[in-house]
Amino acid sequence: MSNTDLEKQIKELNNKISELALMVSLKTKEMDEIEKNYSKRLNSINDYFSKVRKSLAIEECEGTIKDTEFIDKIQALNVNKEDCIIIPTKIIRIVPFEKNAITSIENSTEKDINVVPFSVSKDPSHSRRKKISCSYCNEKGHKRSQCPKILYNEV
Repeated sequence: MSNTDLEKQIKELNNKISELALMVSLKTKEMDEIEKNYSKRLNSINDYFSKVRKSLAIEECEGTIKDTEFIDKIQALNVNKEDCIIIPTKIIRIVPFEKNAITSIENSTEKDINVVPFSVSKDPSHSRRKKISCSYCNEKGHKRSQCPKILYNEV
């Protein structure tokens, strides 16, 4: 092996090392961004839980996984025993419901209650379907993936 071959190999190795270093730095920046987003989300969840604790009148504790009173109250809200519960994104204001309204509903008959008949509105997907045109056969009403000429091999 001559010196020129060694120099070429060293240059190639240096180029590869610089490419790898660039890739590592890009990945590091990407990971930093992911970590920032993750910590923002964790902070927003923690803020939400502190608001929930305040609304349920529970004292806030550090390292709160062992907060059984809080967990019991949250699980009490999950009456269907589902694996997950819906967490609202905004503060919920509970409007007090009068007991008189409940008794008046119980005492009323079906004729007393105004029943609004269910009306079917115009299906927005149907009107949209009329506007879609196929890029294969240029007919309106279907997409290329649903084109009968392609599906049924019509030429």
